[in-house]
Amino acid sequence: MKTVMYVNHGHGERCGVWNYGDRHFKSLHDDENYTFKMANVISLEDFTAQYKAIVPDIVIFNYSPIVMGWAGAELANFRIPKIGMLHNYEQSTIAGIATDFNGRGMFSSVAVLDPTITPPDGRVFALSRPITDYTPSGIKFSPTDENIQIGSFGFALHHKQFPLLMREVNRCFENATLNLHMTEGRFAAGYTQGILDACHAEITKPGIALNHTSEYLSEEEVVDKLAQNHINALFYNWPSTDSGLSSS
Repeated sequence: MKTVMYVNHGHGERCGVWNYGDRHFKSLHDDENYTFKMANVISLEDFTAQYKAIVPDIVIFNYSPIVMGWAGAELANFRIPKIGMLHNYEQSTIAGIATDFNGRGMFSSVAVLDPTITPPDGRVFALSRPITDYTPSGIKFSPTDENIQIGSFGFALHHKQFPLLMREVNRCFENATLNLHMTEGRFAAGYTQGILDACHAEITKPGIALNHTSEYLSEEEVVDKLAQNHINALFYNWPSTDSGLSSS
């Protein structure tokens, strides 16, 4: 049996990258061929110590340079297969990425978090997003409700385009509420009020309202909250790549 070390950054929740890694790791299951070990890592020294303790045959990195800047050319010293799961790449930006990371000694292959891409070579894999089962815990609206409930969620970042969503709600409906669950992120705090002000500026009709909640919730609680809406919309657009899906 081979041991797979799964590396997530060690700064914890309130980060979409960490949340994705946690969710992806939980979707992996030990079998007769592989056993999976989680390692939340904050530095190269920390990685080295956990690597020696786990003694893996393969390492998977839930990699983003923003939260895992310690992972660089030094990884070449660990001479086992290393797979990098990459965030915020799409078809137009993946050409040559495997060669780039391999040339720096970091990863022998990479997985892009977008199942729609066509891998340019055999070292790039299109990774599906894990989707868990969900049973509604009690829907609180009726399809005949006059006030349409529209939901969205995410950390308070400008590329989530919440004001644009508010503009479209205002344009399309006479009576509707945007239920926006927007939380401060660990690595990008301080944008909440500006985004809320921009959302309120898009409201021009008396029947349109914005309802904002901000507490940090578990994934199950987020899904329960979204399930109370008639429609949920994500207008995400990562700068310069036109990628529009949340990793969540």
